[in-house]
Amino acid sequence: SNLRIDRIYERSQDDGYVLKHRTVFTSLRDVPMAIERIRMSLGSSFQIPRMYNPFDQASTYLSVGYYNDGAPLAEGCSCATCSGRIDGEREEFFQLNEMGPTGKIEPRRLSKAKWACVNNQFFVNLLRPETELSDLRVWGESVQSNQNEQGEEVLGISGAISFPLGILQPSESKEFAFSLYAGPKDYVELSKLSFEQKKVMQFGVFWWISEPLSWSLNKLSSLFGSYGLGIIFLTIIVKLILWPLTAQATRSQKKMQALQGPLAKLREKHKGSPQKLNQEMMKFYKEHKVNPFAGCWPILIQIPIFLGMFWMLRSAAELYGQEFLWANDLSEQDSVVMLQGFSLNVLPIFMVLTQWYQMRLNPMQLGPEMSEAQRINAKMMRFMPFMFLVFLYFFSSALVLYWTIQNIMTILQTLLTKNVVLSDANADKESKAREKGFERIRDNADEVVSANEEVDEDNRRYRNLLGLKVRGKIDAEKLELRYKERMKHYSPKRLANMTEQKRISAEEKRDKINEAYESLKKELDKES
Repeated sequence: SNLRIDRIYERSQDDGYVLKHRTVFTSLRDVPMAIERIRMSLGSSFQIPRMYNPFDQASTYLSVGYYNDGAPLAEGCSCATCSGRIDGEREEFFQLNEMGPTGKIEPRRLSKAKWACVNNQFFVNLLRPETELSDLRVWGESVQSNQNEQGEEVLGISGAISFPLGILQPSESKEFAFSLYAGPKDYVELSKLSFEQKKVMQFGVFWWISEPLSWSLNKLSSLFGSYGLGIIFLTIIVKLILWPLTAQATRSQKKMQALQGPLAKLREKHKGSPQKLNQEMMKFYKEHKVNPFAGCWPILIQIPIFLGMFWMLRSAAELYGQEFLWANDLSEQDSVVMLQGFSLNVLPIFMVLTQWYQMRLNPMQLGPEMSEAQRINAKMMRFMPFMFLVFLYFFSSALVLYWTIQNIMTILQTLLTKNVVLSDANADKESKAREKGFERIRDNADEVVSANEEVDEDNRRYRNLLGLKVRGKIDAEKLELRYKERMKHYSPKRLANMTEQKRISAEEKRDKINEAYESLKKELDKES
């Protein structure tokens, strides 16, 4: 033999899933020996059996990855012979579904390799050289294992690295040391390792949200002894942090709903001049101290939180096999029974019910004063719960549990803030402040004088239709003013732009207003 190879493996109880490995190459020749490259396998990883999910392909979880600290590649260069970082990224993962018809990736040459790995959804083999290796190459290819219980071939992926050994002088030895992490994709364990080995979690662009959420979930789950309870309390904490912002948005939304009448008048007045309309609307918002976009902030903030939670839960090995309530596995759908090959999942149904009830508590008003864009938006929002049902039905019960608790917390907050109303000062600004102020004073005086003058049921109904007080005498000028204001919403032009069903409903209400006006007008004529 011309070469002796010694392999030493070490592991202590404190190392967890980490195995220390050293390989020593010793020349037995009397002359120098050249060995170009040494190849080491990263192992293989296979698809974990999962229930059917049309939105989440299993092959996307199978990947070969690496972490390279070298300089970025030149723009437009991705060849295997160049040294550097592809796309300027330190970590790169090549998924099975990205390998094309050959089922392979070309070797990637790394200038400052820190580690390489092969992984599936919940487990990873991660090899890290103890000393920095230059000209390290990584490649991978698809493999298939024996058939599973259903007689189907299981998809998998394997990876390997190679590095140059160089020239061994007579009796010379060269040693290469590695550490191998072979275990679950546990963020807490991986974050203890050097050189950003936690990147194998593949949290994506929302890593800055996923990482603290993962840390918090593990702490809460340890505290309560259940990952299901950990998800519930984590959701509650996140919701409490966002509570002030959501409450402010709710108040702003209620103010906007109360101001739709005056806004409709502005649109009608300046419908021929969009620039003037925008100026007047901005002035109107400033006077009433409302922000038309304030109601969007909670939704915009929840989007990255939801996506961060999604990326964190989809590869959290801690949830694999964890039971909660009727769910046998929090990383899988909460199937209670199979019906003709279709899984009946209870939690997504409960989730959509909470979403529907949440929208019922705070519906959008579809009065005649609403713009067409607002009507379209309101119709789209009605279908939002069912869109979530289609999307989340096939995902893990952990993710659906998070969204369900989030809905319940939103319902609670809506009930607590439901009675928030406009202040008197803002209410006075909804129309002509001074003129309305004098009318209120006169109305209040009339109510004091005639507080005990009761009216019959029909008269009370007529007054309500026109927005008049239900006791005392009616002011003729106010009757005319309220009647004209009401009838503006039922002009022939507005009715022509409505759907047939809404037009019929609007015409019926218009006729009732006409009837109320005529009846109250006759009553005033008799009194005079």
